[in-house]
Amino acid sequence: MLPNKNEYDLVIVGAGLSGMAAATEAAEHHLSTLLIEKGRTIGGTGNYVEGMFAVESEYQKEHHISVTKKQILEIEQNFTHHTADMRIWKDYVDKSASNIEWMKKHGVKFGKMRNLGTKGLLVWHIFKDHGKGAIQDGLEPFVRKHGVDIITSVSAKKLQLDANNTISGVVIEDYLSKQIKFIRTNNVILATGGFLNNSKLIDKLTDYSSKRVTAMNSGKNNGDGLRLAYAVGAYQAMGFVMSSGGSLKDDQTPAYIFRGTDLNNAATREGVLWVNQVGDRFTNEDTSANWGVGGRSLARQFRSFAIMDQKQINSFVTEGAPISNKKYLDLKQQIKTALQKNAPYIHQADNIEQLAKNINLPNLVNTVNHYNKMCHQKKDTDLYKDARMLYSIEEGPFYAIEFNDVAFCAAGGLRTNPQNQVLDINGYAIPGLYAIGNDAANAITGDSYDVVVSGAEAGYCIYSGRNAVQTIDDLS
Repeated sequence: MLPNKNEYDLVIVGAGLSGMAAATEAAEHHLSTLLIEKGRTIGGTGNYVEGMFAVESEYQKEHHISVTKKQILEIEQNFTHHTADMRIWKDYVDKSASNIEWMKKHGVKFGKMRNLGTKGLLVWHIFKDHGKGAIQDGLEPFVRKHGVDIITSVSAKKLQLDANNTISGVVIEDYLSKQIKFIRTNNVILATGGFLNNSKLIDKLTDYSSKRVTAMNSGKNNGDGLRLAYAVGAYQAMGFVMSSGGSLKDDQTPAYIFRGTDLNNAATREGVLWVNQVGDRFTNEDTSANWGVGGRSLARQFRSFAIMDQKQINSFVTEGAPISNKKYLDLKQQIKTALQKNAPYIHQADNIEQLAKNINLPNLVNTVNHYNKMCHQKKDTDLYKDARMLYSIEEGPFYAIEFNDVAFCAAGGLRTNPQNQVLDINGYAIPGLYAIGNDAANAITGDSYDVVVSGAEAGYCIYSGRNAVQTIDDLS
């Protein structure tokens, strides 16, 4: 269904977390606003977000959690190798605590704080009922009450520029009827969620191979905002893949099915021996404790396998794993079930030689022999992995568990300024065009996502949505 009106102060393309934040801010500024969503329901991948970043929040103060703004800025400057726009980070950090209060004011409820990995800071403010609760129970009712038109199953097909190369409207299309309508507006905000489901853009805009990336998202993030912006002269910037570590490789099974299972986590998050497509070890596997970094270590490989023997599996069940200290009580049964189903990701053999031959890992035998020597010495002289994670691979049966790098989003592809205006090929703002959330998140990242500052992507969705609308209001 297309809207009845022909003209708005603002059109927002995408009704995920950032788009809904922008719509909420627009309602507060009394802007006539159209929010369109190509899916049948709102929220998109934002429904699965767990929480948002903030520093020096009321919760942190009440619980005596000492993390400073200066600390965050130094961490991100170093992590991104100075490629992030620190002007944007500074403003984002300064406003992060007030953005928590703004969310609360609009009905969003928060639970306890969490961190990620073994080194994550306590900056992740968890939404009650996660992103779905924040969007659908919090922001959406306010937006509808204050007159924002929300239309689903409608996509943006083309941006229109006037003679001065300023946004003058957008062409939209109804999914079912294929009816087209031109909407007059001087302001368009792109909030389409990035490009994780577009293999061509992953290969073009990141250093990942799309064949190695398993998507765990809404399935709708095809780079629509990038396509619209490029067509009116936007600069094509690099993006990044938000890795969330490994996921069992099975092209017929959605990644969320494996998330949190004993087999998946034992293979990808506990520092076991990892080898690539020829059987070579390629990283210090304790990077698996920080899945953003662990995912980066997979990017250069064509295939990746976790190598385990029965002794290590038994130890994980009875004594617990070295990183999480968790006892994987279901691990043996999950291995048995996977083998019975001939799951494509698991391979078993009575000896390493046969395992290497079965899956064509020519260097595996030498790799395991050398690795075992280091395990007996309790010293990783190659890559300096923590000795707690050095398990020799000696007692059959032996297992190779193949996994891909699973990702929550692929973001960026546009260059924006501190006002979230989209820049053209010469670095000047395209008047009336804005990008927020994943469509602009390369402004705060390098080539990967830093899980130490947990919730930074979701927090940026809120910050950038509000920031773009405030810019529009100031300019008008």
